[in-house]
Amino acid sequence: MTEQINETPTSLLFERRKRHFQSKGLRGAALFLALAADLELPGHIDEASAAAILGVLPSTLKARRRKRMPPAYTRPLGYKGPLYDTAVVCDMLAENTAEGRLKKVSA
Repeated sequence: MTEQINETPTSLLFERRKRHFQSKGLRGAALFLALAADLELPGHIDEASAAAILGVLPSTLKARRRKRMPPAYTRPLGYKGPLYDTAVVCDMLAENTAEGRLKKVSA
């Protein structure tokens, strides 16, 4: 059985908010920075939603956690599984745009 990227209610909300900001003319890193500050998005998202937003499999995020690679996550008491800060996920997406890579090189 092959694993696949599944949309979640949170990832669908993220895509809807992304289209909203795109309709206002935001692109690239500015788009993801606006999403990071968007109060209509939840502050923390579960692993399946984070994976769908990043366009990777949940197993990829698990492998990244084992290697201590971004994005950072927390494990709140009483909650099964990791939670990812939405702003951190958005920052990761912003860094992977052309502007984000240029900013990193010039720093």
